[in-house]
Amino acid sequence: MKKSSFKYISFFILFLAFTFPAICAEGVRLGLDILFCSFIPAILPLLLYSNYLLISNTSYVICEIVHPIFHKLFKTSKKGSYAILMGFLCGYPLGTKILCDLMHKKEISSEEAKYLFKFINNPSPAFIQGYIFSMFNISFTQRITLMFCTYLPSIFIGLYLSKHQQTFISLSADTDSTLPLSKVIDDSISNAFFTILRISGYLIIFSIISIFIQKINVFSDTIKCILLCFLEITSGTHFLSALLLPESIKILLAIVFSILGGMSIFFQIKSVSCGAEIDMSDYVKYKLISVLIFIILYFASYSLF
Repeated sequence: MKKSSFKYISFFILFLAFTFPAICAEGVRLGLDILFCSFIPAILPLLLYSNYLLISNTSYVICEIVHPIFHKLFKTSKKGSYAILMGFLCGYPLGTKILCDLMHKKEISSEEAKYLFKFINNPSPAFIQGYIFSMFNISFTQRITLMFCTYLPSIFIGLYLSKHQQTFISLSADTDSTLPLSKVIDDSISNAFFTILRISGYLIIFSIISIFIQKINVFSDTIKCILLCFLEITSGTHFLSALLLPESIKILLAIVFSILGGMSIFFQIKSVSCGAEIDMSDYVKYKLISVLIFIILYFASYSLF
């Protein structure tokens, strides 16, 4: 998005804040509720752990385990293999943050970072399993099937892209950090909270917009819900689960919007990637391809539902 467009959005939100302070306050409360009840408990431990592994240079232990598999499948370097694993496990926006941290430390090349960026940004399994699935009556077999359908598109994209990529090599040796443990922990904590603070601003902004959409009576509940999911997936999927639609359609839409991530996730990813040479148009392009593949897989496995 162009800077001028975001400037107009900022002025519009500022205008709403002065004109409708009560509604804005409700949006801030919603954002803080999501932040403290869902976002921080889910992302802070992963941030601290990931930062510790990167700053202390002990991530190579994990690299030794996963690299033989990921190198063969995706032609990645050792640290690139680590980025794939953490991207799939940690979810938005940590996949991008880890990728950019590795690039800034010159442990992976900018070319490998751009390549991995196209398919490692995904909703975390914890979010899909613990939040999305909890809203619906889904059996264990259905959960496993849906998890495969959710993550296979990104894997397919990675495998396809790897056919047109060179084999990447490690740019740095695997050595333990010479920093004192206290310094490593301090840097890990400060980096984690700075990242959360930066992401939180976008989460609250889009929560305010979500409240305004809920207050508009021009749209039907279905249109409102789609707009909410397009903006912010956590609150959007909550409203989606209450719609009077067939369960199978609500599950389909919930996972589709989770894969897309929404505008809030788009800006969160852009925020944590500042200074990195990545193309957000690639993010949008391959997210749309992932959604198309997911829909095909979903209906192909429909008999299991």
